[in-house]
Amino acid sequence: MNSYTSEPWFLDFEDGSITDKDGFGIAHVTPHGNINTSIRCGEPFNSADGILITASPDLLNACKKALTLELLCPNNDEIFNEIRNAIKKATERKIND
Repeated sequence: MNSYTSEPWFLDFEDGSITDKDGFGIAHVTPHGNINTSIRCGEPFNSADGILITASPDLLNACKKALTLELLCPNNDEIFNEIRNAIKKATERKIND
């Protein structure tokens, strides 16, 4: 499994940058406009994307914890398959990367 930068992650709503707790850069939300936009260097960026990105470590940890409930929740294969697929998508490197 690839390791990711330790959380928490933060979105700067002024410039679209996403940083870790020590201020090191993780990503920038790319400029494009939609209903959830902020301004970066005079260009709109999608703050909803930034919010989702900063929540991703928490979401991954929650999914991993949710899988521990699988034996206690029979007849929920579809939900647990979705959780497994989300974890796989978040943790496995694709060949095209």
